[in-house]
Amino acid sequence: MPDNLEETIWYFDQIQSPKLKWAFTINHAHYDPIGIAGFVDGMGMERCDEMRVADNNGEYELHMHPGTGTVDFVDMFKRIEEAGFTGHYMCGWGTVEQMLEGREFLVERAREAGVAGA
Repeated sequence: MPDNLEETIWYFDQIQSPKLKWAFTINHAHYDPIGIAGFVDGMGMERCDEMRVADNNGEYELHMHPGTGTVDFVDMFKRIEEAGFTGHYMCGWGTVEQMLEGREFLVERAREAGVAGA
């Protein structure tokens, strides 16, 4: 499995099937040196089908409740939606109850970003 942008691009170049899509894990990209913006700019959203969302401290592979780490969710939503993302968002932290609670936080950040329908 690819671990960084360069490896991911290579992987997708090798398999040209339109059925091969990628899932963008926000908290993983956040602690990578290129960050969320680097992945969005480098990969584009044409072949991205799922956005896995959790917060992160920017240092380690953690799945934190939104608002407890350092991810700028307003910028994230704006950047991803402006890049043409049309897939679905998926919560990826804690219990079902915690994810439902965190979803409200994310909806508010999406509204701040001006994401339609949020």
